[in-house]
Amino acid sequence: MLEILGHNIEDVDCFWLKPGLKLIDGLIKMIDDKTVMDMVAHLPSNRYVHVYVEVKSNHDWDRNEENNVDNASDDVNNKNSDNSDNEDPDYEESRFEESDNELEDYEDFFEDEVDLGLDGGATILIGGYPTSNILENEGPNSDNSHELHSPYESDNDGTSKRRYPEFNESVDMEKPKLVVGMLFKDRELLKQAIKQEARMNRVEVKFEKNDKKRVKAVCKEENCPWEMWASPADCKVEQDTTWQIKTLKYEHNCGKKTENKSFSAKWLAEHYLDNFKADPNWAPCALQAQVRKDFFTIVNHQKCSRAKEIAKSIINGNFIQQFEYIYDYIDEVKRWNQGSTMICHRDASLFQRMYVCLGPIKQGFKAGCRPFICLDGCFLKGMFGGQLLCAVAIDPNDCMYPLAFAVVESEWKDSWSWFLDQLMDDFDIVNTHGWGFMSDKQKGLVPALAEKFPNSEHRFCVRHLYNNFKTNHKGTTLKELLWKAARSTYEQEFKQAMFEMRCRSPEAADWLAERHPKHWSRAYFQTWTNIDMLVNNLSESFNSFILDARDKPILTLIETIRTKLMKRIAKRIDEAKKWPGPFCPKIMKKIEKLKEHSAKCFPEPAGASKFQVECHRNQYIVELRRRTCTCRKWDLSGIPCMHAVAAILYNNENVYDHVHPCYKVETFINIYSNFITPIRGAPQWEKSDMPPVQPPIIRRAAGRPKKARRKAADEMEKQSGKMGRKGVKMRCTLCGNIGHNKRSCRPQPKDQRNLNVGYEQPKRGKLPVKKAAAINEALVPNLSDQNNSQSQVTTRWFANGSSQIVYMSPNAAPVIVNHPPTQAYATSFEAPSNLFHSYASCQPSADASSQAMSTISQVEPKKRKYK
Repeated sequence: MLEILGHNIEDVDCFWLKPGLKLIDGLIKMIDDKTVMDMVAHLPSNRYVHVYVEVKSNHDWDRNEENNVDNASDDVNNKNSDNSDNEDPDYEESRFEESDNELEDYEDFFEDEVDLGLDGGATILIGGYPTSNILENEGPNSDNSHELHSPYESDNDGTSKRRYPEFNESVDMEKPKLVVGMLFKDRELLKQAIKQEARMNRVEVKFEKNDKKRVKAVCKEENCPWEMWASPADCKVEQDTTWQIKTLKYEHNCGKKTENKSFSAKWLAEHYLDNFKADPNWAPCALQAQVRKDFFTIVNHQKCSRAKEIAKSIINGNFIQQFEYIYDYIDEVKRWNQGSTMICHRDASLFQRMYVCLGPIKQGFKAGCRPFICLDGCFLKGMFGGQLLCAVAIDPNDCMYPLAFAVVESEWKDSWSWFLDQLMDDFDIVNTHGWGFMSDKQKGLVPALAEKFPNSEHRFCVRHLYNNFKTNHKGTTLKELLWKAARSTYEQEFKQAMFEMRCRSPEAADWLAERHPKHWSRAYFQTWTNIDMLVNNLSESFNSFILDARDKPILTLIETIRTKLMKRIAKRIDEAKKWPGPFCPKIMKKIEKLKEHSAKCFPEPAGASKFQVECHRNQYIVELRRRTCTCRKWDLSGIPCMHAVAAILYNNENVYDHVHPCYKVETFINIYSNFITPIRGAPQWEKSDMPPVQPPIIRRAAGRPKKARRKAADEMEKQSGKMGRKGVKMRCTLCGNIGHNKRSCRPQPKDQRNLNVGYEQPKRGKLPVKKAAAINEALVPNLSDQNNSQSQVTTRWFANGSSQIVYMSPNAAPVIVNHPPTQAYATSFEAPSNLFHSYASCQPSADASSQAMSTISQVEPKKRKYK
């Protein structure tokens, strides 16, 4: 660039000044490539940088210029004098040296010698003069990034016209500064820029004219003179969508606004999209505070809630539109994951069900997983609802290994049967003998399993069994006896636990007897699966694993689960390579605990690798060759029990040599070595030939949709200083029924009311002080008497609303005053608390009653209404 401007590189020094500094702050000399790259690094954010050139020797420069001028004049004179002697018309002699870079090669020179990879326009000042018109770059992919620009453009006819500034959306939209003549690529960008400038200036504008030919924007304040007119830049060319500001009058003289309608929900969602991506649960109140901090503007809570929903729709996709791309997604997954099964079942053209089982997952299960599958279903929280059915296996480290899942319309026998059919086909299950299943007894699953897998073992989750058990059979003792029966590993132990329960509660024992113990007790489990699980925690873990995906659209839901499984497999294989022992960590931890407990066992050899082991006042038979023990724990799990561990150690053998190989690290690596291949993004999917799928019919229940799971009353709550009343059943004091109180009780006929409920005490007003004193004086005339110091006056209330005042003294007969229901009196007297009175033997005295009532009637006040 310096050579083009007429400078010799060897005779000049280049300096540059950091943006924002002055000359007195110092210049930076460009010595090597590092200093040049430091200068270039300041261009994207500042768009210009000052470059200064210092000429080393001015005298040589002037002298060279004079010599060149003299030589040029002499050459011209010689040429004119010798022109007649030259007969060759093509002969032209010149003493000027030809430049290495011709004018037509000027653009190529810049393209080869100048680095144009800058973001945004750049302005370079050389020698204090602006050269932004020499080099202007609009981005690395811009078509005119290699062109030279000036404030004026030349037409083909030689005339020049002024070049106007262009609005760069990526750079100028954050803080737009609108000027007359500014160009915009279309009308929508112009309107967005006007609104954004209004937001930054805290003013409100409106569009009085807004059509294809013109846009007029004015301030909403009547007295504000601000006005803007814009129209297409070239009306003669119809394909040109460029708009230009033609008129911009005055500045805003109105006050700043704290509420601005230009802060729409859509704009808030797009502006704070990164915040919602980082925290999908970002609260609307937090968005309100952020807008107030950034723009000093107040937005209401409802608008922030709508902005959150729009942002979630942008991030996760549209619930309805994603159904159109289901077959495109299926083809993409199958392309990169061979052997995958993805089936979309439709009802006519409406979506009904979708089944997903990835090929690497199937290969991993067949590489070493035990033939035991946990089944469960969970609710989907999206627009269309539905259920997600899942099948989860168990890996060698006793952790979950998800096999397949399906999105179905609801949980019933037909959907479970369809899901089990796909499982049988994917895992080549022909003979159902030797397989085991665990479930929570979901709707329709029990008959579907009995139909599809008649020879398989079907276990019920004991935790869910207890939730049904405790409805009518409460108490910690019954709970412990239920779990004792479930954990029993042999038949006699189970019968003993049931006998203890029958002694405590025959009804509870009868309730359990109706459910066959082969479904919920280890004493009757089969031993071919090497699993002694009692609860369905693996499926619950999978439901928690995909919790954040259950409220997303159909394709986002499936892709989120696929991505989670892909990352999980890659993480597990990296962890397995660092495990030191031959068996998985959880198994080794169990065996180390069994070694400690085996100290309480005393084995006696019987020959032929058989031992008689005494433990806890009981004896067990251990056979090392057959790997069995009469307690059946070794048979159920494949891990030696503490009786077997004691016999193995007595025989000086290694305990790990007697553990089933399904728990080895080698098996774990074989399973997780089948990786899920990533897929491309949606814009790169190939279009499928299948017709698009239509979304299902929305089935929405009455009321607000619930996303939180209903927790039982005995589930753990947050610790506080007071015990909550959650789960307590309210009883109405009027009708005696359960489920409501007297405020929400509906009037019922008297013959339908519960007569065993306690009566409600009638409401009575508080007596005046004079009347209460008259009663005291009439009933207890000699309270100050020493003989009457142990007397007491009490009041008795009856169900019909009547009352009775009783005066008792050790030296006199009791005085009783009866009051009918129409009168309401309340008295309160203090008496020693150590007295005991029996009202059964008290009889009313007519003389005392009449005397007391006559005294009370003399001081009867005027009638008053008591609230």
